[in-house]
Amino acid sequence: MKDTIPSCFSLGEGHSCSWNALALAKYPENSPYVIWVSYPGLESHPYHEAARKYLKGSGGVLSFGVKGGGTVGSQVVDGFKLISNLANLSDKEKASSGVTEDLIRISVGIEHIDDITADFEQSFKAAEAATKS
Repeated sequence: MKDTIPSCFSLGEGHSCSWNALALAKYPENSPYVIWVSYPGLESHPYHEAARKYLKGSGGVLSFGVKGGGTVGSQVVDGFKLISNLANLSDKEKASSGVTEDLIRISVGIEHIDDITADFEQSFKAAEAATKS
């Protein structure tokens, strides 16, 4: 066991949710389906330097905005095969906390990153096809 405690559960090198979250955050950052990505492990995040200074890893949670707003975002979430949907905020709570219609917040696990990104890709493509028909 390492002397430092990881920011989230780890099964060894390259298999932690923090590592997966960073890899997943980089994926939509370059995706044509995504408007913005928020994850402190990304150099583009406004608090990246603070996260590097104070945190051990950047955690397993990231958020991003889907092009097309809430309708497309709902289609993307509904299209996930590997990822579960847990919507637990009322509309009032969403509005008061700054949650936008395009926002998807992901708590990343330790599944293989290729499986996670493949689930995103198939869901983005399905949502795109649904909006074109």
